[in-house]
Amino acid sequence: MKPDLETRIADAFGAGHSSKEVGTLLQDVAQADAAARQASQIASQRALDPMTRPAEVASARKEMEDCDFRSKRFAIAIEKLKELKDETARNERSAAALEEFEAARTERDQLAEDIKEYPDLAMKIVSLIERLVASDQRIEAANKAKGSKDWLYSAEFLAVGSPPQWNNGSPDDHPRLTAAKLPLITPHTGYGWLWPRRSHFLDCLGELVTVWATWRGGFSSG
Repeated sequence: MKPDLETRIADAFGAGHSSKEVGTLLQDVAQADAAARQASQIASQRALDPMTRPAEVASARKEMEDCDFRSKRFAIAIEKLKELKDETARNERSAAALEEFEAARTERDQLAEDIKEYPDLAMKIVSLIERLVASDQRIEAANKAKGSKDWLYSAEFLAVGSPPQWNNGSPDDHPRLTAAKLPLITPHTGYGWLWPRRSHFLDCLGELVTVWATWRGGFSSG
């Protein structure tokens, strides 16, 4: 059996209700308050009506006073329940924030453990890229030496199924594995890069300087 409204109001301040439950109770109390005020108005009209028999006036007056009293109780309850709802909502937000904080910490700690595997994984990738660089250089030389229509494409082309016009360069729409950058994060070794290797980086830088110088020379002569 569902408790009466006033019992529910009293229970709300002593039990761990959610803000949603308190909000539902607030709506019920507001409806009951409106009904009490309407009933008081009707009883007042009947009590003050000169056509009302004297025997009925006393009961109408008592009904009016009872409704007024209930309405006043409901009005105070509404204010207190609003405060309770706000406080409960704040507590719920705090609890949710703490739960999310701890979940984020747990995820962070697990990720930190997983990242410890990065150096070994990164070295495998570096080894793969170095083999790719050597293979591309060998293929380029072999293609030039053979001089036929048959053409050897890069292992990367075969692996990813790039279109036939893809080549050993690194156009923007077909980034190469060799363009990857892998940071060095091993503790106590300082900062740097696992890839590109310093020698490879300098080679690339030298190529860029050559291209820039050639472009500048052509621009100047023009």
